[in-house]
Amino acid sequence: MTTPLRVPAAFLAAVLIAVNPACSRPQSHAPNGTSPGSVEAAETAYFRFDLAQASAIYEHVWADRDSTDRDRAKAGSQLARFAVLFEQDIGRARKLLSGAEEIEGERVSALLTLARIEREHGDYARALAAAERAAASSGTPIERVEADTEFAWAVLESASAAILRGEVDKVDHELLSDAFGRIRSVLDVRPGVLDPSLVGLELALILGKGSAVLDAWNSYFHVAPGTVPTGVLERPGLTLARLTPDWNGEMPAQGTRTELVQALAGSRMFRSAALLASLGHATDTPPDPGIRDILAYTDYLAAIDRITSAFYRASAAGAGDSTRYRGDLEREAAALWPRLHWPQEPPQFSSSAFAAELGRRFGTQIELKTANGHFGLHMGHRVIDEDYQVEQYGQKATLNFIALDLMVSNGYSSWFWDGRANVGGWADNPVITQIRPAYAGAGVENWERITDPKLRTEAEEEIARHAAMDLELARKDPAGYLPGLALRVGFEATERVRAELEAGGLEGADLRLAFIAEVERIDFESSIIAHEGRHAIDARQAGNSLRSSATKEYRAKLSEIAFSSAPFLAIDNGILSRNIGDGTAHGTANQRIMEGLVQWMERHRTTIDGLDSSLPLLPQLDLLSDDQLREAFRSLDPMAS
Repeated sequence: MTTPLRVPAAFLAAVLIAVNPACSRPQSHAPNGTSPGSVEAAETAYFRFDLAQASAIYEHVWADRDSTDRDRAKAGSQLARFAVLFEQDIGRARKLLSGAEEIEGERVSALLTLARIEREHGDYARALAAAERAAASSGTPIERVEADTEFAWAVLESASAAILRGEVDKVDHELLSDAFGRIRSVLDVRPGVLDPSLVGLELALILGKGSAVLDAWNSYFHVAPGTVPTGVLERPGLTLARLTPDWNGEMPAQGTRTELVQALAGSRMFRSAALLASLGHATDTPPDPGIRDILAYTDYLAAIDRITSAFYRASAAGAGDSTRYRGDLEREAAALWPRLHWPQEPPQFSSSAFAAELGRRFGTQIELKTANGHFGLHMGHRVIDEDYQVEQYGQKATLNFIALDLMVSNGYSSWFWDGRANVGGWADNPVITQIRPAYAGAGVENWERITDPKLRTEAEEEIARHAAMDLELARKDPAGYLPGLALRVGFEATERVRAELEAGGLEGADLRLAFIAEVERIDFESSIIAHEGRHAIDARQAGNSLRSSATKEYRAKLSEIAFSSAPFLAIDNGILSRNIGDGTAHGTANQRIMEGLVQWMERHRTTIDGLDSSLPLLPQLDLLSDDQLREAFRSLDPMAS
């Protein structure tokens, strides 16, 4: 499996990185024509883990008065993040952001960065002040949403710190209500975004607003209206749906409160569970041993986060000691072991026994490994752990799919990139492990591209601008990458998903959440069940005879479209790609597919409605029906014949 890292669209051309843990280093290249002293060059160095070069270029851009205001602001903000992340120098970060705040048009961005830095530093008053200034300066709806989210984060972190210390009386409920109102407004228009959903859930817990807890939970896990999640999340979801509507204000009775805490923990939201447990037992020890386990485990997670951040910081400075780090992790594990509830005396401690026990009790998955050339901890919680029976062309295989969420650490790479890119998962066929937060934004981005007036106009203009260019490109290379076609196919496919859901009577926030869930379902159906399922089938049927990675990917990509319920949305996710013909396994497979599609269209000219035979064929790919596209892919597959 060579799942790409989830990175912002602006970096996809520059940073193409496989998340196979065996990958020794990222394969990234500076964009053509990039100045060695530009923000783009700094970004390229950063995503190559070259902190010294990235810092030097950012410093140059920041000091260069000939740089554009936008580039200077970007450089100042990134240097501020570096100061905190790598050096813990909050003073320098504040100074840099104070300068960036004065740059015309960049004030809100700088203030949002400052609010986040202050919140993570634990100075909640400064974080609130920065978020308030950002809200007051917001010029667009999205800026106001981000400012209100940062404000709510700061209020929540301040309140939760007091609650978990047993100081419930120090919580400012008026401020909490203000933050809750803001985040509810955010979720009313932007359900499905993870951070606001989690903030909204925990604020609702503290304020005792049960129905809002359920709404935020559904938003976080992308549970579409009228549906119930399956597997790990089914029982917690049903419990919350049963208990939260009747909870409004007063703390529930002990039995109900215990069920709610256990449902949150069953959802792997351990800090949320600990908050509710602590609210109910501010001054005494919870009587339920399972609740005591949750509180002890939450303390352990916080300790692991601190230890791991310190190790990563040392590693960035070239002084990371993996042996010492392993020892620190084991000491925390050994300290938690006797704190857990056992029917009798705790069994003999060992690292393997500990990992297995946490997996059983809390759904924890712990892996220490080298990814992208750097050693680190991949530790999260299983929110999906399902076996899937895959059948294609009469051949069968079984896949085990695991989705990890509520991450403690997603490896050194994700920490180093500060959330701007993330390890997306790994495979040890037939076990597929995916990091859910790395993928949870895809449906959101698709939705906003077709519904936000500014983004939609930009997309339509770009599609129109590329139309003539695509024809010229196709005349030179009939099977090459066509940027306009890729944009148009993705845009039209997502429009169809929305139209079908609207036809079913959905609207507003319900429509948005259903759209996000449906886009994720389609992606899972094609990229996991069909694509990875084909790898599993080929492994069973062909053994080692398929030695070419390009051939393996070619066959899996054919299945990806042939067995998709929305083939044009599926083909937009990694086949109509810039990597066509770049010599990599995926690029070689995609080129072979494009050549096959052009040949199929040539043979079926008379059956394609609206086809203009005087023009190159590939730019007209979207004239095919869903059935024709699936038929074309099946015709290329030796297993289908």
